[in-house]
Amino acid sequence: MNNSSSDLTFHDRPIVFWLFGASMLAGAVYAVIIAPAQWILIGILALFGLGLLMMPTVSVSADRITRTLTISRHSLIRKSQQTIAFGEIAGISVSYQLDREDNSRTYRIEIALHNGEIVPVRSAYTSGHKRKDEQAQQLRAIVGISKGVTGASPQVFDAANLQRQFLQQQEEITGKQGAETITRGVRWTFETLAFNSMPLSHWRSPDFQLADSFLFLAQKTPDQEMLPNWLQSATNLLFKQSMLVYGFGEGDSPDIATATPIELPDRLRPYFLAYGDEPARAGQLLNTWVITPLVEWAHKYPLTQQNVGSQIVLHIGPKGLSLRTMGLANPEYLDELTALGVALVRALGGGEPI
Repeated sequence: MNNSSSDLTFHDRPIVFWLFGASMLAGAVYAVIIAPAQWILIGILALFGLGLLMMPTVSVSADRITRTLTISRHSLIRKSQQTIAFGEIAGISVSYQLDREDNSRTYRIEIALHNGEIVPVRSAYTSGHKRKDEQAQQLRAIVGISKGVTGASPQVFDAANLQRQFLQQQEEITGKQGAETITRGVRWTFETLAFNSMPLSHWRSPDFQLADSFLFLAQKTPDQEMLPNWLQSATNLLFKQSMLVYGFGEGDSPDIATATPIELPDRLRPYFLAYGDEPARAGQLLNTWVITPLVEWAHKYPLTQQNVGSQIVLHIGPKGLSLRTMGLANPEYLDELTALGVALVRALGGGEPI
């Protein structure tokens, strides 16, 4: 950081993200060579890796002499610069985005203009509130303004807004969400979540839980196989990224650091991949009455390279049994999702006697 009597400049280089992105991309390339049939997980790994590598270096300069604030962004493929006159700035604050799963927060610096526009210094939210707050304070001192337009506390970014939009769209299709419903003695709720710009349909029942463990199943194509054992670290990374894509965080998955891929029974193996922290326990959970509805679902909604968006994932952990799919659900699909979830909960011994 350069801080003189006339100006202030700071740089934000996402080095950790670049290194992580490079390792993910290298892992994807290696997996293509070793196990090309793993195209879904390879694609997820490559997509996240490229996204992280494309994160730009951001430089912010505030100059008292010219009374301008300049934001420069440099990535591998583009370069941009935005200059804002001090007179246009109404406030500078640190906003946050709340993770609903574990209540953690990530942050970014935002510049509010008098015309109502919000200019984020960096579009992504990252950890490190203290450093960002110090930078925002220094920028406010140079520009000569108070904390925000009205001095209010930082606002949550509209990831929540996007989720409300998805929720409204889903409720127009299947009715109001949030109320707990009971089907065949099993309590359940259905909600629409947002992951980046994509809606996630989430069916959950609290009637079967794993207090200190978790099990994750992801639908796969019939020709997709697990990576070799000597690539287990890459496999673990792929599974963790897949879980993040579907919105499952550390709070959902105890002891995820010790989790490993799980060998599935013969009937289930052509249709799903599994990951968890207790393979022996997973073997007990995946009984015949659990396997049958999952296989029937895979037969009715087979996953192919042409319809990867139809993938379903199952997660069992401390918050209950969850089924998630990409996109909004029509009434018929929601009924079938509920039938599957209820069948699984009851097969695992959950729910009230009927």
